Amino acid sequence: MPYTSKGTFYVFHPCQHHEAPTVLLINGLGCDMTSWDDMLPILTKQFHVIRYDFYGTGASLKDKIQTSLCWDIFIEEIEHILHCCNISSNVHLIGHGAGGLIALHVAKRHLYIQSVMLINTPLYVPSNMIEKEMNLRMSVNEYSELVDHITPLLCYPNTFTKMQRLKQMMISWPFRTYLEHFRFFCKEVGSDFLSFSSLNVPVCILAGEKDSLYPIQIQFSYTNLFKNGRFFIIPNASNLVMIDQPELTAQFIIHFISSNKEQSPSPYFVYNMRSSLQEDLQSIFKKGNIEVYGLSSFKVIVNGKEIVGQWNRRKAKNIFLFIAYYQSVTREQIYEEFWPNIDIVSAQNQLRVSLSHIKHIFKENGISIDEVMLIDRKTISIRPLCYVDISDLEKSIEAMKVEQCLELKEKMYISISSHLDKYSFSDFYDNWVVMKKYDIEENICSIGEQLLEQIISPKRRYEILKMMLKIGFVKENSINEFIYLNRKFGRDSEMLEYICRDFGIHTL
Repeated sequence: MPYTSKGTFYVFHPCQHHEAPTVLLINGLGCDMTSWDDMLPILTKQFHVIRYDFYGTGASLKDKIQTSLCWDIFIEEIEHILHCCNISSNVHLIGHGAGGLIALHVAKRHLYIQSVMLINTPLYVPSNMIEKEMNLRMSVNEYSELVDHITPLLCYPNTFTKMQRLKQMMISWPFRTYLEHFRFFCKEVGSDFLSFSSLNVPVCILAGEKDSLYPIQIQFSYTNLFKNGRFFIIPNASNLVMIDQPELTAQFIIHFISSNKEQSPSPYFVYNMRSSLQEDLQSIFKKGNIEVYGLSSFKVIVNGKEIVGQWNRRKAKNIFLFIAYYQSVTREQIYEEFWPNIDIVSAQNQLRVSLSHIKHIFKENGISIDEVMLIDRKTISIRPLCYVDISDLEKSIEAMKVEQCLELKEKMYISISSHLDKYSFSDFYDNWVVMKKYDIEENICSIGEQLLEQIISPKRRYEILKMMLKIGFVKENSINEFIYLNRKFGRDSEMLEYICRDFGIHTL
């Protein structure tokens, strides 16, 4: 069996044409080289094809990796495979998921890489989302529980045969190895987001139309990072397009690699237009790194720097949060929300003063308002890629509503609720915020009641009730049950004191 000196298992599928280019396939986390099986008969007609299993996964040696994971390990692994196959030129890399990140790093180092194709590869994920996802995956009791949750998201449609195939692939990964790799890629994703723009080779992004993990709208925005970027959508396919639509995926790969040979240099004026556009788009990406927090206390962060100033004056924080949440609003919407009882001329003057004050706050922090907002006669918008904690919370709640796995739903509930209490949104009394607060609390407590209908374990019921009480939307029988369980499990004196004070209940 073909192994590298490092113990990596690989398979070389030669093409009948000796001078054919080489395609190296890099699978994603939880998968193995068999994920490419269905495309091989088509690809090998035009390419030499290499596929392999990450060291420590699939058919590769299962010995514990002695050193911490780093990009050099993954790059050297591919270097060894190509050396064993006696290939040193005309190589095209195709990576799925995390395998796409490996492909990009290899392409940055080696000139013999002719092109890169990324299949549903995440290039940027906000750090707060990474933290949540890591906590969820590491909190499962059994690896099989995680596998059962993830596999339905990877294919479309979810046939029994596909699900069994995916589960067999994922379970072949040692759970510890999976977590080590997942932790590494989570930590690294987005860290050199813009450095890939220096690549001179063509880069194609291939996205599954039905992929819920990395929606096509997000993946399309990645195309702008590359000097020679292209974007294709595979219809009726989710994350693993090579399993959902193997023939179509193979045809896209052939078309992409073949068309790169035919491309001629761009005319001077086209090159300069594209270069100028690339610079503008990168500038927008950099300027768009805005974070707005309103759940606990109001905070604005731009490019990692907190914007401090007199946010409590001139309705500055109220208006800025309103614009950030809705992304783009008309001036009339602002008038109606913040000055509904005064005439239009006075409202216009008030908004003019407020916007001037907001501009002054950013100027004092060394940032032009143009880097953060787009202001014209009719509308006011926040720059792209703005993170708002309220929106993120609402998306998490919607995901929790549709989650079918009871244990995972319970973990999501405790994780989400831990960031809330009765003092959430306490900095704001605007009508739209009050309504958001009410909807969020009602949803959280409604889901909590649904969980209590299914959960029998007293210990687990205690944790759910504690979160519901913390938010404040509870029925009297829930309070009584919590008091009983608290005596048995928690003895949470702070929560008992809160109950006595805010709910008017006497307890010994």
